[in-house]
Amino acid sequence: MTPPARRRRTLGRDFWLYFSGQLISQVGRAASSGFGLLLNINTAALRQAIVPDEMYGRVVSIAQVLAWSAIPLGALAGAA
Repeated sequence: MTPPARRRRTLGRDFWLYFSGQLISQVGRAASSGFGLLLNINTAALRQAIVPDEMYGRVVSIAQVLAWSAIPLGALAGAA
């Protein structure tokens, strides 16, 4: 009995598989960054429209503390 025929691996095929994986990764990263940028712009604009001028500095500082304190929590959750 002869084994089933397998497609030979060629340099062109290997390069295409590598390149397509890299392309998909880069498109995903660009989309993720773009959506984050749009969310930040809309959040800041809404905050400026809602919060009174005399309270704006306090609100922004609390928002930054909450955002920066979420980074180590996310790292711990991702490592677990």
